[in-house]
Amino acid sequence: MRILSLNVNNFGGIEEKPRYDEYKDDYLKLDSFRNDSKRIPVANNIVERIGTYQPDIIIMHEFDMNSPAGNYVITELENLSYYEVYPDNKEKNDYKKKRASSITLIFVMEKGKKSNNSPTNLEKKLRWNHIIYLDYVIIGIHVPYDIHFWNEMIIFYETNKNKKLIYIGDMNVYDPKTDRRERFDNLLRCGATDAWVERRYPNDTPTFSGATRIDYALMSPSAIKCLNGINIDSVFRERNLSDHSAVIVDMI
Repeated sequence: MRILSLNVNNFGGIEEKPRYDEYKDDYLKLDSFRNDSKRIPVANNIVERIGTYQPDIIIMHEFDMNSPAGNYVITELENLSYYEVYPDNKEKNDYKKKRASSITLIFVMEKGKKSNNSPTNLEKKLRWNHIIYLDYVIIGIHVPYDIHFWNEMIIFYETNKNKKLIYIGDMNVYDPKTDRRERFDNLLRCGATDAWVERRYPNDTPTFSGATRIDYALMSPSAIKCLNGINIDSVFRERNLSDHSAVIVDMI
């Protein structure tokens, strides 16, 4: 089983997208960004690059379902026999009402079973996508700057650590001696393993345009035993397709 995780930056390449606190009272700024004609070519190149890996599971963070580029990617992946997992119709309506421009979306080659254990808060729910695939519990995750979210991650891990559990995605944590790093380290102390470091790759390998590693694959003991390989694909950044690299894991 191959999982590919990528923060697609709303298909804006390396261009900084409007933040929620900037566009909540002025949607023209967001609409101008999401409807820019440059977005679909970026989206097309992302799909083509992802396709070279032939992943069983694709996880995209900061995926804008309200944009032409987002709809283009959904159609292209459906044509390649991927199924979209999350959100359901009610959640889609909530998402559209919020006009949020960032969601974690999963595509699978076979229909995954969506769990109801996602955080209940909408802001968090848009960043947590939970599926059961084969005998793996896979959480595609885009962690906000929110300690409560980290606490929920730790509680969920403790409850499910005897399963083949994988947290994979943009965790927005790097700097030592921060409250987020403390929670990240707590998760490791609970028994989670940083798959990249476990394979003896450099801990400071950058995955973000800020020259930091903020994209991770964290695994429970039974999952890490099944790790066959892990790769960080920086071509997405080098070709200005995103401000993040992709994380790809192969599981037995």
